[in-house]
Amino acid sequence: MSRNNLKTKKQQTRNKGVALYLTILILSILLSSVLTLSGILANQMKIIFNLGDAVTAFSAADAGVELALYNIRRLEIAGDTGFPITFDNGAVADIVVTILPAETIIKSVGTYNDIQRAIEVRY
Repeated sequence: MSRNNLKTKKQQTRNKGVALYLTILILSILLSSVLTLSGILANQMKIIFNLGDAVTAFSAADAGVELALYNIRRLEIAGDTGFPITFDNGAVADIVVTILPAETIIKSVGTYNDIQRAIEVRY
């Protein structure tokens, strides 16, 4: 074999090594990008699934405030008091009413599937 043929074969072998290296590098970058996006999407899906529970908890808190206002208007609540309500869907509202000389404070905390939302009303 001539000397030129040997150089050509060595260059071809080196080129194959570089191509393999570049392929592995590109695949590694793609894999890390896909795994990162998968993690972000999984986290977003969890947030979306909990959103319905948060709305239910907020609705329970709102219903608790409305019930407290109704009971105050009917004069069934005259002083400081606290009471829970359990709804048919399993949501719970813990209501605390504080009646001061200058204002009335109603705090209602709605809970549904370990998610809590609170509303405080002062008037």
